[in-house]
Amino acid sequence: MLEATYAFTHSALPPLPLPVRVQFTVGVHGLGDSLVHTHIAAVGIRTRLLVLCTPTEGASVDLRIACSVTHSPVAMGGARAWPGPP
Repeated sequence: MLEATYAFTHSALPPLPLPVRVQFTVGVHGLGDSLVHTHIAAVGIRTRLLVLCTPTEGASVDLRIACSVTHSPVAMGGARAWPGPP
């Protein structure tokens, strides 16, 4: 398995006025099978993407992607970090 982790900081992610760091961990499990974990700590969001790649004609591929998302509310000065149901 090949695994890599990388991150970036976005200057502002609406509706948040502050910089937001996004971290990715990608695991490649053989040909055409990847698992991507994303974490946005400032808003308490984690995602998991299963990416399946199937070669088609020539240099083209079909991507099938399954996604799961979890959200843990993060307190930020008494306000909700991300809009959503109360």
